[in-house]
Amino acid sequence: MRAAILVLFAVSCGGAKPAETAPSNATSTALSNGPSTPPPPSPPVAAPTPTGGIVIVGDIAAAKKFDPRRTLDTSAPSLLDCYNKVRATQPALSGKLTLVIAINESGTVLKVDPQPGGSANVPELVACIESVLKETPFPRPGGMATVIAPLLFRP
Repeated sequence: MRAAILVLFAVSCGGAKPAETAPSNATSTALSNGPSTPPPPSPPVAAPTPTGGIVIVGDIAAAKKFDPRRTLDTSAPSLLDCYNKVRATQPALSGKLTLVIAINESGTVLKVDPQPGGSANVPELVACIESVLKETPFPRPGGMATVIAPLLFRP
């Protein structure tokens, strides 16, 4: 009698029911009649960013009273970072890049344009360098200034 009461009590209180489970992927695949599809391809693995290399700032042409050398020399590690980022997709990149840098009276870079020629004259490198130089405060040139800066990049 006690057992019947316990069973009746368990059923009336919503006692434990067997868990319902969905068929596993292996079971559903085995049951399907269609051809199996291969898993999607893995995304391409990005090449690691190269390290090392050097950048040499050559003889800078600027107005006599304006010397941007110290600022460009200080920016060299960031310019090298730009070079190494581009080398991740263009490993053979090296050589000369001559830039024409327009600086306003407050020492802010307005524009960076490459001079024609030079084996390191690639748009990705110029764009990265321009971004770096626009964030770099230069000394006040006493008016607008144009600087011609030759750069040499080596792996």
